[in-house]
Amino acid sequence: MELALPGEEFQRIDLERPTLPALAFGRERDASGAELLFVGDRPTARIVKWRIEDGRAQPLQWATAPGAWAALAWSGDVLYALGPQCQVQALEFEAAGFYQRSRSVVIGPLDSGISGTEWHRVTASLAAAPNAEAGVGVEILSADDCEAYDPTIGADDSRWERPRELVVARDGRPAELAFLAARGRYAYLRLTLHGDGRHTPVLRWLRAEFPRDSYLRYLPAVFSEDPVGRSVSARLLSLFESVNVEISSEISTLRRLFEPYALDPSFLNWLAERLDVLLQPDWPEPKARAALADAFWLYRRRGTRAALERLLRDHGGPGIAIVEAHRQRAAFFLGSAALGCGTVLPGSCAPQRLQLDRGVRLGAARLDSSPFVEADPLVDRRGELDIYLPPAVAANAELVARVTRITQLEAPAGAEVRIVKVAPGVRLGSLGRLGVDAALGERSPWRLAGEGEPPPQGTIWTSGMLLARDRGIGGELTLGRGPRLGTDSRL
Repeated sequence: MELALPGEEFQRIDLERPTLPALAFGRERDASGAELLFVGDRPTARIVKWRIEDGRAQPLQWATAPGAWAALAWSGDVLYALGPQCQVQALEFEAAGFYQRSRSVVIGPLDSGISGTEWHRVTASLAAAPNAEAGVGVEILSADDCEAYDPTIGADDSRWERPRELVVARDGRPAELAFLAARGRYAYLRLTLHGDGRHTPVLRWLRAEFPRDSYLRYLPAVFSEDPVGRSVSARLLSLFESVNVEISSEISTLRRLFEPYALDPSFLNWLAERLDVLLQPDWPEPKARAALADAFWLYRRRGTRAALERLLRDHGGPGIAIVEAHRQRAAFFLGSAALGCGTVLPGSCAPQRLQLDRGVRLGAARLDSSPFVEADPLVDRRGELDIYLPPAVAANAELVARVTRITQLEAPAGAEVRIVKVAPGVRLGSLGRLGVDAALGERSPWRLAGEGEPPPQGTIWTSGMLLARDRGIGGELTLGRGPRLGTDSRL
């Protein structure tokens, strides 16, 4: 088409597409000073926004609605189109623009390691667009010289084999293209991806095969004596070779079926069945892949507290804690010795097996003070696990069911497991664990009433810390149980 831009002479601009009569210039030029042009596109029946500069046209956007538009006109900043029966419609344009019509890339040099190598073919995973104009053209330049390719020559170098299109014989199968007479140790491939601007091919991988190893090797030598006849025979036999392309591709990519981060999403459940990994249906894809990748780490530690806690947190949520039963007992003593290893504090050292002058006497009783803390912590209540669920998990019946199922599947054989739902406001007591089933700051701090002050009001639980006597726990004094020191008890 020929256009006369404002203040300029007529010039011919090739849009490379048949157009409709509808045409309009932009209200103003773009930021770089190029003219904007709106033209009806006959194949798609849409209005296309073009950028015109130096006699070349570049498509920018498509109109969202198709129609047999006869004319275009501006009203303010809105472009209107005239359709059949004098219908007028405001045009809107898609946010996505155009793909480039064509772009080439050179791959190489590919080194076969043998002079005079006869290159066989290329196979590729090509997702072609639903349009006959989109595809991938392939050219090959082969020579025994590594520096044979000169990028300054461009497409005029006669050593390039003429371009031909990658062909997909059937949906779901790799595309392939056989080379005709490519010989040399080194090879360069020039790929030209081309489309119509609206559709583009997608090339995921490409493989160059050498040396030529056609089915001619299975025929008598007489079929390979004549060079022309040999080429024709090899090309005919390549039709049968192509049947095996899909099979060989599946074999070479078989390992991807066992790589969680490379596996096709549709095979995640398949791999989970093979690895005996439980995936929840509401998990997003990244979390499912991470669970599969952790499978071998978990199996190497199966039956341990670390592995069980990770599984419970993955399926239930954060905050789930496992406490072994021998760590539940009170181990806090006040005596003549300093606090520490002379007495017993949780986590400071191993609890004493026997404390003289308390509970038993040498020569008068058997050395067995269970269930007091003198019992062996590695033996007493061995095989018992308490699983504490934070309030956010305990309030969700589905998460509790998941935790229960994982516990039944993964708990060590013979272990006695209890699931404890932690409710907010549990007080610090003989079985209270900070961060598990108890929290500080819920109640007012403890203090003794001063002179002339009234006694504290409310129940004994209004104090934040209490000292009491409870021989059933194992210590003379424990925190959080019994009467208040200084009010109705004494040391």
